[in-house]
Amino acid sequence: MISSTCRVILFSLALTSFLPTARATAAPDPQAAARALLNRVLPGHAGQFRFEKIPPDRGRDVFELEREMDGLP
Repeated sequence: MISSTCRVILFSLALTSFLPTARATAAPDPQAAARALLNRVLPGHAGQFRFEKIPPDRGRDVFELEREMDGLP
């Protein structure tokens, strides 16, 4: 079982994958990119996460972390 602290760290890592880079590339689907990262980092647990796109709030990026499973610390 993955601790909630580990989930926060993984989610933060997923967000950093969306930062702009020096090279020009096609804009990836953010949910697909986050899912691909999670599959590489935690292949046995990637199915326990759900990603949803949230629109910006007053031009600022938004993210939420939510626990949905009972019994997690």
